[in-house]
Amino acid sequence: MPQQFNTIYQWRYEVSSPDECHVTDSSGRLILTAWPGTPEQFVADGQPVTLSSDSATLLSANGSMVVPSSSGNDSTGSGAALSATGEPVIPLVAAELTMRHATWFTNTTQSEVSVQPGAWRDEVMTCYLKTEIPVNLSGVTWLYGAPVMMEGFTFVVALQQVDASTILANLAYSLKK
Repeated sequence: MPQQFNTIYQWRYEVSSPDECHVTDSSGRLILTAWPGTPEQFVADGQPVTLSSDSATLLSANGSMVVPSSSGNDSTGSGAALSATGEPVIPLVAAELTMRHATWFTNTTQSEVSVQPGAWRDEVMTCYLKTEIPVNLSGVTWLYGAPVMMEGFTFVVALQQVDASTILANLAYSLKK
C-alpha cells in the first residue's frame, strides 16, 4: 500500500526500503527509485510525495522519521504524532529507549529505562525524555551527576549521542505538577 508524506520546501529527505520503492510527486511524476540496501536522497519542492512501498521509510534532513500524512501515526504504529513545525512525540512503552534525533519520548510507566545508541552517521543526535514518574536511566553519562527525581514533578531529560556509543544526559527541566 503506498504511503503519502507532506514535505517542507528545500528540505533534503532520504528514502530507505527493503524492496524496490518509487517516490513520486503529487502529479505522479517519478522523483527517484530506491533499491534495497541503497538509501536515496532528494530535495523536496514542498509538495506531498508518495512512496510505493509500505515498508519504506522517509527521514528528514535532521534525521528524524517522517510520519505518513494519511494517518496520525508513524509506520510502526507507536502513536507518534508530527506537526509541520514540531518534533514527533512518542510514548515510551518499553524499558528501552533508542536514540532518535529531534524526537520527544514521554514516559508514564517505566521506572528503569535503558538508553541505547541510534545508528551513527557522524552527526550529533539530540532527543528528550519527558517523564511523569522518577526514572533511573542506564546507558548514559550524566553531565553533572544523576539528578534526584521525586514524585510530584515532571522531568525533562536532554539526551545527546555524540559518537557511536556515548550518550550524554542532562536534566533540562523539572516542573511541579
